Amino acid sequence: MKKSIKIFIDSLDVLDTLNDEQAGQLFKAIRAYEVDKKEVLDGLMKAIFVPFKNNMERADEAYTRTVEANKANGLKGGRPKANGLKRKPNNPKKDKDKDKDKDTYIIPNGINIKAFDAWCDYKGKRYSVKAKTLAVTRLAKYDEATQQEMVDNSIMNSWSGLFELKQQNKVKSNKFTDKVDEYFSKQIQIGMGEIIDARID
Repeated sequence: MKKSIKIFIDSLDVLDTLNDEQAGQLFKAIRAYEVDKKEVLDGLMKAIFVPFKNNMERADEAYTRTVEANKANGLKGGRPKANGLKRKPNNPKKDKDKDKDKDTYIIPNGINIKAFDAWCDYKGKRYSVKAKTLAVTRLAKYDEATQQEMVDNSIMNSWSGLFELKQQNKVKSNKFTDKVDEYFSKQIQIGMGEIIDARID
């Protein structure tokens, strides 16, 4: 069953010649004919109604033809092909399995997952699988603590890549300890006695 009525705008020009009561009668008559195929008007109002009635009958015929054509196509297996050729859809669906393969990459053992996830979050959604693979390969050369330092350093400096830590970032040795080691080393070399443990009772 149809859920709409098609009324051409130019056919409504007749409303300009009708008063509100007559216009109401016309629209009620249109509804009655569309729902129950009953004609409820007579006289001049019936004459005004005829063009609307003819338009509704033509619309019904067109609707019936469309329904029958769709039914026939359904029995044949769907929409007919143009000239026997299969048309390509305007927006072809992507192969989901193919997309899954594109999003797959391997994280080897020894990778600091927390650091790597932080790096991926920093790079954002556009960070490609190829780029992630390269990042994993670079991080895998270092221990997990160093990986975390590399990621933190790059994020802190707003860098676009991961870089090896410079030597200056390493903890410097204690100068006092170095001097003590140097002193005892010299004493041993010149043979001036033994190193005796000093114990406090």
